[in-house]
Amino acid sequence: MEALCARLDGIPLVIELAAARVRSLTPQKMLEHLNDSYSVLTSQTRGPAVRHQTLRALVDWSYNLCSDCQRALWARAAVFPGSFDLGAAASVCGGDGQDPSLVIETILELVDKSIVARETRSGRDRYRMLETLRQYGTSKLGPAENDLVRRRHRDYFASLVEGAEAGFSAASDQKRWATALNDERTNLRSALEYSVGTEGEAAAGLRMASDLWFVWVRGAAREGSYWLDRALASEAGSKKQRVQALRVRAWMAALQGDPCNGRAAVEEAQSIAADLRDEHLAALADQAAGEVAFAGGDLATAAASFEKAIAYHRRTQEWSAVALLSLAQLGWIKGLQGNTESGARLGDECRIRSERCGNVWSLSWAYWVLGALAWTNGDRCLAEKQIRESLTIRTQIEDWLGIPFAIEILAWISQHDDPDRSAKLLGVNESLWVPIGLPLFGFAPLTAMHEQCSRKLRQALGDAGFEDAYGAGKRLSPTDSVSLALGEAATPEPLVLHAVSVLTSREREVANLVAQGMSNREVATALIISQRTAESHVQRILTKLGLNSRTQIARSVLEAEATRTSHTSDFLTPVARRWTRSSVPK
Repeated sequence: MEALCARLDGIPLVIELAAARVRSLTPQKMLEHLNDSYSVLTSQTRGPAVRHQTLRALVDWSYNLCSDCQRALWARAAVFPGSFDLGAAASVCGGDGQDPSLVIETILELVDKSIVARETRSGRDRYRMLETLRQYGTSKLGPAENDLVRRRHRDYFASLVEGAEAGFSAASDQKRWATALNDERTNLRSALEYSVGTEGEAAAGLRMASDLWFVWVRGAAREGSYWLDRALASEAGSKKQRVQALRVRAWMAALQGDPCNGRAAVEEAQSIAADLRDEHLAALADQAAGEVAFAGGDLATAAASFEKAIAYHRRTQEWSAVALLSLAQLGWIKGLQGNTESGARLGDECRIRSERCGNVWSLSWAYWVLGALAWTNGDRCLAEKQIRESLTIRTQIEDWLGIPFAIEILAWISQHDDPDRSAKLLGVNESLWVPIGLPLFGFAPLTAMHEQCSRKLRQALGDAGFEDAYGAGKRLSPTDSVSLALGEAATPEPLVLHAVSVLTSREREVANLVAQGMSNREVATALIISQRTAESHVQRILTKLGLNSRTQIARSVLEAEATRTSHTSDFLTPVARRWTRSSVPK
């Protein structure tokens, strides 16, 4: 074995590949194969070139030892630039009438041969190739097959994105959809690059970049603008798709404090929507116009634009995630214009509508607006309570745009009672804004409040004390930043963010039995179903309610019963019930 390792120049990857052959060949036989088959390895010269040749020889040998099916899958799986799951492999690497189960079986065979590595993320198995092996596999595909596999890869992830966008927009388990694409970022970039960089494929890229709005708006506005600009430059796609893309592009511009590009996108979107006489598209363009005007400090124009969009949503009762957001946006503008009462009504309407349909993303913005207005009115206790609720939700759905907004107001709230913590929170936000773009959108009223808070903290702590606390916050990890903002004793336990009413009648039966302390087997016996079916019901309940344990299911059922007993019309979360319910305007 020592001789073999020396012959392989001690390259870890090569040794790993050789180790996978021990079950079929002794180290001595492997050494003989290398000596007989690859004369390049007999060179006494040492250096990068020879080490590279050694690796190539070993990879060639491993490839030659694979079956035809394994070689084909090696080459096709190289299309994944990052990790992938077995479902993606079956869809992308199969085809041609091939049984998906055969693809999965072959992937596992490649794992045994150390060609593909298995890893676990969030309790799920994923697979990847080392870059050297991936590049080698790519070299084995001809141009036509390479294009075919890349198109399949794009189509698979475009479909995944489309489903995730529909689920997030319709508030179908937003927590799950918000995190569904986290492990696929590298694959998504590859799919977008293929679309916008390949002749005839730009229309797919335009739709995909638009559908990813819920990723861009949660902390990746810069990247979203990059892909949207490339897709829009192609002039591909239908007019409807173009308006939808322009609407998202304008939004991204507003988030980056870029009113020039934002206005250009809005004007084109409004023009196309008018030509098509499409009220829905016109409402999207109006909301985008409001966001751009708001970011530019033109509150009157912003308010008028949002009011037009909201009038359409109220008339049609089309309350998607983005439509609900418009209520919170207009509420905040009304507050800045001095009409805090009107702003609070809009924020409360957004809250109630969001709670009713389980839209936790828009709910987080409703709480943020209500908290900001409470702070403006001098009610720091209520403001902190509502902003903390907003931050808790945003942490659970990984909204890294919304998180620094919540932390900013918590810094303002704590400046009087705990200036050291307040300065740390301002330092936290300097780091959190870096990947997003311009802090606080560069919006003058917010930046003025930020600067005022900083000045007061310098007076309270002194320059040196402020810089120390600010620097300490700046160095915190994102997770520790949120813990600081929420307080060490308030690390959030997953909240029940959906109403129990979203459960089916059978799922409510199962939830009630779980609340009585029954195991899955006992639930199955009581309902005369299989244990596996009972387990599936419990898992769906956990997913729908955004919970992690059976104990939390039991608590939710008890709280629902308590709420019904007090004659409340529908079950709300402990968070939602703290606020007085009012009638929702039609």
